[in-house]
Amino acid sequence: MKKQVLCLLIWSVIHGFSPLWSQATRAILSQPEQPVLYRGILNRIQTAIPDGSNNYTVLGNNLELSRVGETAGTYDVLVRGREEASILFIGHYVDTISRHVFQVWDLPEVKLRLNNLQINDSTSALTKGILSLSFEGTSPFLPKNPDVKRWVVTRTDNNQVSEGNGSELTIQALNAINEAPAGVRISIDAFYSLPGVPERLIRSAVIKKKP
Repeated sequence: MKKQVLCLLIWSVIHGFSPLWSQATRAILSQPEQPVLYRGILNRIQTAIPDGSNNYTVLGNNLELSRVGETAGTYDVLVRGREEASILFIGHYVDTISRHVFQVWDLPEVKLRLNNLQINDSTSALTKGILSLSFEGTSPFLPKNPDVKRWVVTRTDNNQVSEGNGSELTIQALNAINEAPAGVRISIDAFYSLPGVPERLIRSAVIKKKP
């Protein structure tokens, strides 16, 4: 395969083409304005040739590419490099060649929130409890926030445990938090997953204070 690619490049140079940066026939990513791939998860990209053809080969440098589904064009990307990775699109017509370079970033920290607020010491009674997760940072290229798959609420004074699926706390869990006396630590564990990554845990705690 590498020998075929090299022959294509040599042939294109001999015949006067500028294959790597040919604007008229450039392969394009669905989001070329996002030059970032995250380390440790599957990054999904979509590719297209302007003439609508899927008649091209995709090669990766410092990454692994896996086609998604039967139709060419959608790929899951797992980064192997540390700082930079690239994808090369080679059309089966010599003038459809382009290269896209991506920065490789670590995933930002994930924060757990309760009712859209950062979890901290609590004095007021809860009438509802919706857990949510968000990546911290100001970059416009942050990945999609993960969803809470399941949760566990534990009171340390009596080891009372409430648990459930999804992001909404049950009445039992709300009562356990509301009825806790001042000074009691309440642990809230949220479980979530990311593309290509096993289930992860994030833990926060509420310390009940006197009203």
